[in-house]
Amino acid sequence: MNRCGKRGFYPLLLREYSPQGKNQKRTGKKQNKRKEKMKRIITALMMMITIPSFATTMCAVDNSVVVVLDPTVAGTAGGTYDATAGLWNATFPYGMIYGISACLNTGQGKSMGYYESQLTDTNNGETNLVQGSEKYGRYCWCKMTHPVASLWVFNGDYGSAASCASSCTYYCGYYARYVEAMRVGLFGSVAQ
Repeated sequence: MNRCGKRGFYPLLLREYSPQGKNQKRTGKKQNKRKEKMKRIITALMMMITIPSFATTMCAVDNSVVVVLDPTVAGTAGGTYDATAGLWNATFPYGMIYGISACLNTGQGKSMGYYESQLTDTNNGETNLVQGSEKYGRYCWCKMTHPVASLWVFNGDYGSAASCASSCTYYCGYYARYVEAMRVGLFGSVAQ
């Protein structure tokens, strides 16, 4: 079993609890210790209940830790992009995410954070966009590729193919760091 199974995020919160034997006499210190453990359990249970439904729990690539991609946590300064290749990344307190971008003629009337499982390149009819270098339209789409793949998430209307080609990749990383609606789309589409 991989580490994201029974030994994942939530069980780690509860690991310290070990109930006292029924026949042990509970003195003041033991009773206080038990109360403290019960507080931890109740706190952990409350965290599980109240964590937003749009937060996505997933394994890191090295499969040694569980990372929570939380759309309410903004990124930090940093991140790079390569507009020619359509590659971007964004830095967060818990690590980096990487992705690709595409400029297509598909997206009229969409708002930031809207996601699609499959996009069609209107220039050549390609439906499996993996290169991230399509720059034929005015609508910018972003996709997270690491640590896990998201669906294609709408970024915005850049007015022209030239404007989208020069700006889309940069703003995929920028909005991933600083705009919650974009993170909701990227992180929320992971489980889809």
